[in-house]
Formats: sequence, C-alpha cells, structure tokens
Amino acid sequence: MPEFEDALIGMKVGEEKEIEINFAADYPDKDIASKTILFKLSLKEIKEKRLPELNDEFAKDVGFENIEQLGTEARKELERGEKHRDETRSPSR
Repeated sequence: MPEFEDALIGMKVGEEKEIEINFAADYPDKDIASKTILFKLSLKEIKEKRLPELNDEFAKDVGFENIEQLGTEARKELERGEKHRDETRSPSR
C-alpha cells in the first residue's frame, strides 16, 4: 500500500507514528473494504540488502572457474530458454 510505504519514508529507528488508511469499497478483503483503519508503526531497525560483487570469487562460489565462464554459461542458458520458447510457441495464424 503506497500510503503505508510513504509513512515509513524518513522515519528513524525507534520512532513511532500513527497513520490512517482509507480502504476503497472494492478492496478485495471485504472485512476492511470501505473502512478507515488506524495503523501504529514502530520502526525497530533498518536493513539494507547488499548484492555480492560480480567477480571471480563470486563465480567460484556458484560453481564456475571465473566470471567469464559464468557469463558464457549464463548466456548459453538464456539462448537455450529462448530457443525452447520459440519451439513451443504455437504458430500465429
């Protein structure tokens, strides 16, 4: 929900906030459709995902000799997938 996400932006660890969200009449969950709900937020911690660096060490960790071999094999796998998709796609009329 964008309102919920917007409320989290700028919060600091330990901060608390209350927000009200109005749910539309056609909201899928009929128990809260057409209602206004008060949410009490408490930010406990902030985490950041860090992706590994794409290098020879990463390639070795996933079973390849180096980053070049990983790239080559990934490319081949994508090409096999494309070929399979093309072969199984029904011809257009």
